[in-house]
Amino acid sequence: MNYKTLRLPLWLIAILALAIGLWGAYDRITLGQESAAYGSYVVWGMGVAMYLYFVELAAGAHLFATMEFISGYKPFLRLYRLALTVAGVSIIGGLLNIWTDLGRPERFWEVYTRPNPGSVMAFMVWAYTAFIVILLVQALIEFRPEWMQFLGKPYAAETKARDRKILQVLMILSVPMVIAFSGGVGALFGVQGARPYWHVGMYPLAFIITALASGAGIMLFLAAFFIPDHNEEHRGLMSALTRLLAIFLVAEGLFVFADYSVGLYGALPPNVAAIMQVLTGQYWWAFWILQVLIGMVIPFVIVATPRLSRNVSLAGLAGLLVVLGFTVVRINAVLPALTVPEIEALRTAFSDPRLGFTYFPSPGEWALAIGIAGLVTTLFLLAYERLPLLKTEVA
Repeated sequence: MNYKTLRLPLWLIAILALAIGLWGAYDRITLGQESAAYGSYVVWGMGVAMYLYFVELAAGAHLFATMEFISGYKPFLRLYRLALTVAGVSIIGGLLNIWTDLGRPERFWEVYTRPNPGSVMAFMVWAYTAFIVILLVQALIEFRPEWMQFLGKPYAAETKARDRKILQVLMILSVPMVIAFSGGVGALFGVQGARPYWHVGMYPLAFIITALASGAGIMLFLAAFFIPDHNEEHRGLMSALTRLLAIFLVAEGLFVFADYSVGLYGALPPNVAAIMQVLTGQYWWAFWILQVLIGMVIPFVIVATPRLSRNVSLAGLAGLLVVLGFTVVRINAVLPALTVPEIEALRTAFSDPRLGFTYFPSPGEWALAIGIAGLVTTLFLLAYERLPLLKTEVA
């Protein structure tokens, strides 16, 4: 199976998602946040969760763009342009999700003109900005041979060598930058002492691990179905990606186990209540079926079993399952802490539809999230079909 087989289904899914997203955008523009299911107690919802998901996907993909330089394994170079593209469209998706979630989205620019230097959120915005600038410069240099050819100018060997050195410097700069903004998102939650479910010192590291697992998943999927020539070099690349994905899935599983088991053993009531919301609450299936079974266990079995992992289509499917299953990871990170009142009497002190501790995304929230995912997919497919994203030179 290759992209030619997947092309029509992918485009149909992307177009359908965009159509749904148009209604979601109309709902948000005309009604603002009135139709959203969150309120004064549960203040974050689908928009924040999907923002975290796409930001981590961008971070993970970009770290894989630097993998050839970090590891010295030349076949990783074939992923470079694909990884840059995934990082670019994913950061767009992440920022669109959080921008449309703002009460006054037209005032986002004030974080640049009137930032609070001590704010973790302000730090993240500046980190995103630096990441986007580095990403654009990398893309301009990487695609220099094509646009110089388009302009009818030669691409000399000296220019090629200089560009390679510049890209290496940018890779060095981008790695701590990506780690900073990926871990910074975790810090945004971890510094909130009033929410024991979030107030975990390892939270920034957990976000980095999730980013690496997500990046490995999307790269494995793309390597399996979007790189057409399955030669010896490709088999080596697939083998490396499956091993990395297995390692990152184990790390993700260990953190989830450590986080929840320590929280339950500590017996702090608000923390226990939030964890039990995930494990046995109304949406237990989102954790056990989508996150654990589909996002972690099945992919791990595939990539950790040599006979299965050597099947390119199965390995690619494992990567796709991680990408899909991990959408729930951040939903389970954001919502449970907000569904437990900081003061128990708040449940009955006031009565209003916006003053509840239960949350399930409204149709408008679903539509907007699906539409942004469709836009991200569409942008990637357009780039794949219109730009030379496949590196043929790896030496």
